[in-house]
Amino acid sequence: MSIADIAFVCNEINDGLMAWSRDEKDEHGIKIADYARNAVEKLGGYLQAYHIAEKSKLAWKYWPRMSTLKSCCGISAEELRQLYLQ
Repeated sequence: MSIADIAFVCNEINDGLMAWSRDEKDEHGIKIADYARNAVEKLGGYLQAYHIAEKSKLAWKYWPRMSTLKSCCGISAEELRQLYLQ
């Protein structure tokens, strides 16, 4: 698993798109969402983690609308994110 893949999964958890895992806890009672937030902070914040996540092979598989819009329209990552969340 690459850093880009980790950033991708953390973004999915933080955006609520992996809601089934958001409230799961480890053996110490720490939620996966807390781990995801911590990882995003260590990657430089949400926008930086998002840019890293775009390089993940998972993004190409699970964000097809984003890669298509980006290549066709040339819009920014943040604009793509807003469209994706809608």
